[in-house]
Amino acid sequence: MGIISGGARNSRQARRLKREDCRHTKYDSAFSEWKILIGSMDWKEHAMGKEGAERYRTHNLPNCACSPGVYELAVALVLRRHSGIIILVPVYVGQTENIRNRLQDYGRNGAHLESNGLLVSDVFSRGFSIVYRWAPMKSKEEAEETEKEMLIECYDYAWNKRNNGERRPDD
Repeated sequence: MGIISGGARNSRQARRLKREDCRHTKYDSAFSEWKILIGSMDWKEHAMGKEGAERYRTHNLPNCACSPGVYELAVALVLRRHSGIIILVPVYVGQTENIRNRLQDYGRNGAHLESNGLLVSDVFSRGFSIVYRWAPMKSKEEAEETEKEMLIECYDYAWNKRNNGERRPDD
């Protein structure tokens, strides 16, 4: 169903599938639906001072005040007239003690992904959006363990560096 990651450092990594090649995962039932975090024109319209423009979709953030969780980010083609996501490519997995705050960091400035190679800006320049889904966890420790399972034991995410070696920004 997926392509095995090349250049793996050990046999466990060699068995992992590229996440973008897997339409479904064994974790899907725990995750929310995919939602737009940053539309393809959001940052540009906000910078131009367009009335009502937001840098990111605050109304799409989780309603939890302070919940630990695991999240996936994906690059998506979203067509407004169809008001839906047409193409979705999961590229990053992360965990956090406060899911709402972490997603706000991505919305405001791309967080660490933007400072390390302008990945997020490049996505927008190509007309794509950033979407997310998340799964609530009972604790930060549970979130860390779930991320570890997804990242180390199951999938190779194109934008994750830790335990993946190099990022694959063009995949």
